[in-house]
Amino acid sequence: MRTKKPDPEAPRARGGEPSAKRGAVGAATLAGSRESKRIAAVVLEVLSGLRSTGDGAAALGIGPSRYYQLELRALQGMIEALEPRSRGPKQRPETAIATLERDRERLLRELQRSQALVRLAQRSIGLTPPVPPKQRGRPGKRRRPMTPMTPRSVHVVRALQEGAEGATTEPVGGPETTGADRGVA
Repeated sequence: MRTKKPDPEAPRARGGEPSAKRGAVGAATLAGSRESKRIAAVVLEVLSGLRSTGDGAAALGIGPSRYYQLELRALQGMIEALEPRSRGPKQRPETAIATLERDRERLLRELQRSQALVRLAQRSIGLTPPVPPKQRGRPGKRRRPMTPMTPRSVHVVRALQEGAEGATTEPVGGPETTGADRGVA
């Protein structure tokens, strides 16, 4: 069986093998709008010394201060693009949430186990477990003591019972009054 010799002119992939997928490389493959490519070319010409700052600003049709802003943005973008990238797949929010939930469950089980061990140790040496303090509202805020709630019907029944003990034969509206009692003739 005859093996094919690699073409020395073919672009190579990371491992050194020729890449069939890759086509042209270099400046022809740069993405971006026509205007941004023009600005990038002028900035590179100024930085390499082919143009002066004033000539670069004039070529772009902007003032020197705006040119310096664009140059700073271009350099900052280049520095950010050259920062080392993290290897491996990026962590998705869903996987991060799942990991945190698993950790929470593990920690809850660990807490319950520790609490059970403390209770067991207290019983083995004859200690009574401490009484937990009463839960309060927010710290620093005083709460008004709650009065016990009684249904409205209880109040009505009490009022009826008190009225029955000192009951008279007066009608519900009270003693009959006449206009003379009220000073009316």
